[in-house]
Amino acid sequence: MQAIINQQEFITEGGCNACGLQSCITYTLQLENEKMVLLDEYDNPSLITALALENGWRQEYVTVGIGEDALVFKKEGQQVAVQETGSMITYQNIGRKCTIPKCGAVKEEGFQQVNQVLQDIFSLEAYEFFEAVK
Repeated sequence: MQAIINQQEFITEGGCNACGLQSCITYTLQLENEKMVLLDEYDNPSLITALALENGWRQEYVTVGIGEDALVFKKEGQQVAVQETGSMITYQNIGRKCTIPKCGAVKEEGFQQVNQVLQDIFSLEAYEFFEAVK
């Protein structure tokens, strides 16, 4: 499967007299079915989240302690737990665990890490990523 990462930069006013003009960059993911998915950021967790949600997984926060919540992905009785520790993020399902950098270089190495999580943890097909700058 293919996914094209689009980057678009906008110049916008800051909202007050002191702020001036601000550069705003947005990232979208164009899938083979021509659907466009907005990325929160251009990093490994954002790519994984966007592709997991697009493939039927749903995010949910579960209570794990007093005042503590944990992010999990759920789909048809399956569950993937997500744990962030410093600059790393861990995805874990029953019997499998994968830890990758959160803000790793999202180029070839980052794309390999994203595909590793998608295949090993979410049981999804690998994606071939392309970058397009507008």
